[in-house]
Amino acid sequence: MPNWPRYFKAIKEPVTLRVDADVLAWYRKQGRGYQTRINRALRKAMMEERMMEERKIAEE
Repeated sequence: MPNWPRYFKAIKEPVTLRVDADVLAWYRKQGRGYQTRINRALRKAMMEERMMEERKIAEE
């Protein structure tokens, strides 16, 4: 996760998102904060993709 200053708070935007029922059930089973955990997983995937894209550009 990015090392943002403590005072930074990302703007949250409500969305309707369709995910597989078993994926949602797995996150919900973990208890309170499942939406935050889903957001973290999505952010991690986004950051990894960005890093791969940056590496690809740097290799060119």
